[in-house]
Amino acid sequence: MEARQKKSALSIAGGILFLVLLLVSVLFTESMFGYVDNVGAVSIYLPVTWLAYLLFAVLLFVRRRNALFVIPAALLLVSRFILLGGIYGGLSLRTFLDLGSAVLFIVLIVLQTRGKACALWFLPCIYPTFDLLTRLINLFRIGRSFGLGPVGFMRLAGIIEPGLVSIVGYFWTTLFFAAALWLTARWIAYPYGTDKAPASGGAGAAAGDGYVSMGKCVLLLLFTFGIYYLVWIYRTTGYLNRVEDEPPRNPTTKLLLCMFVPFYSIYWMYKSAQRIDKLAQARGIPSDLSTLCLILAIFVGIIPPMLMQDKINQIALAENGVQPPRPAPMRAASPVSVPEELKAYKELLDSGAITQEEYDQKKKQLLGL
Repeated sequence: MEARQKKSALSIAGGILFLVLLLVSVLFTESMFGYVDNVGAVSIYLPVTWLAYLLFAVLLFVRRRNALFVIPAALLLVSRFILLGGIYGGLSLRTFLDLGSAVLFIVLIVLQTRGKACALWFLPCIYPTFDLLTRLINLFRIGRSFGLGPVGFMRLAGIIEPGLVSIVGYFWTTLFFAAALWLTARWIAYPYGTDKAPASGGAGAAAGDGYVSMGKCVLLLLFTFGIYYLVWIYRTTGYLNRVEDEPPRNPTTKLLLCMFVPFYSIYWMYKSAQRIDKLAQARGIPSDLSTLCLILAIFVGIIPPMLMQDKINQIALAENGVQPPRPAPMRAASPVSVPEELKAYKELLDSGAITQEEYDQKKKQLLGL
């Protein structure tokens, strides 16, 4: 029952934000028409955008976590193309990122509704959040240039007397869009308010949710241009929350800190390696990664994730009762041949000096079976 309540609350909150976004967008329609020259493009862009907001709200309210979310997401993509061709008049870095965010959202919806790629749910939200921050900075700059006090800034931001400046409309629509997108992406990925995807069978589940094949891990770290590194930080943060004497860490918060705060990833690597050491020692596995990973993170940042993942794999296997394969002990060279040894042990068996079980075991050892 509790999981159902969490699911409902998250989806309803997103639906409410999309309705508020729709209302704000309608209120600032006049500002939109006055801001651009191509009235025809605006007259197409606005209805498409409003329909997308409305469909998002409806799907969130009815809690339909399925591929239908592709429809409003595709409408958002269409509206971005209209902005690109009819309003902005060309491709810029911001429009490119905006288009990429919409495309990525469509791809992740398809993957997430099939139970895949849940750890990547936040990626489409990065650009809208960046866009929001830049608009907020612009408001502060305008306020400072005019020497506005708190009341003047609230007027400029549209908190008091909304609609004074066209930038106000774009700030509020960006604010509500970023918030609504975060909630929607989060709910689609984790409808029950948990950082774990729905349980599924297979070898990965048997080995534990922290297990990743080392070959796969190394290839992804080397050839995804840092994307998998961010995914790995998110997943590893959640996995290491199982350390009993350490406070839990929010994977999303830690990921954002590693992305936007200089050198924070080095600190995260050191603290996470400490947790791995504690977790390994609790499972009877020797581990002393923290200092080594700290040094390597400063000079060769690609190596610590590999070392840490290898240790996590050992821990995950130990937690599920799977022992890693050990090399067979080397047998010292014998001065006598194998047939002669077998003959000698057969004589001991016939005389009753050893049992049949002991003879069979020695025979397998000599023959390398």
